[in-house]
Amino acid sequence: MKDMHVEGKILEAEFFLARIKENYNVLPDVTFYFGAFLCSANSILDYLLQDYSDEFNLPISFDTSNFRHKFYNLMEHSKDTKIQEFRKWIIHKRKQFEKTDKLGLFLTQKRHRIIHRHHEPPSLKVRFRYKTSDNPEAKIKECFVPFFKNQQTKLDKKKTDQIVPKNLIERKVILPIDDRKRMDMEETCSDYLDKITILVNKTLKRFPLTSEA
Repeated sequence: MKDMHVEGKILEAEFFLARIKENYNVLPDVTFYFGAFLCSANSILDYLLQDYSDEFNLPISFDTSNFRHKFYNLMEHSKDTKIQEFRKWIIHKRKQFEKTDKLGLFLTQKRHRIIHRHHEPPSLKVRFRYKTSDNPEAKIKECFVPFFKNQQTKLDKKKTDQIVPKNLIERKVILPIDDRKRMDMEETCSDYLDKITILVNKTLKRFPLTSEA
């Protein structure tokens, strides 16, 4: 079997995820990679549909403005039971991922806002994880401190040294995607791509591709 369309799109998303990790504390670079990552990651399932379009011999012109809608429509009118089974599966799984799953819903909507409305650069912050006391059994907490010095440069270490909490365990520069304190860009994108890849693999396992894509 030749390389699948979806494999190339996953590799593309992995490329931009790696750039996010490499430029994690560099603005505005990381915001550009974030936007590119969302475009790639959100296209993975459409590229998977392209592979099944070839598999089911339901070719669709590249000039078609809405590939997903066209493919769903062709499958709906097919009398092939395998195609109908696949159609129910992929529509259900995709809706579950993009509408029910909190992470999928959040980044799907984020992608739509960035692509169709405006760029949304996140604010640079510093995350401190620290113990609440010197007691070895003390709970570990975390706080976020905004950093406003210069959005174009790396973190000013001297400035943050002045506000380091007592009993510091970890200090990490993060780029919150929104006001959700426990969702930073690197971790969120990694989890998102993992979930999409798992869905792709489950689909391929349930409906093995046999034709050359």
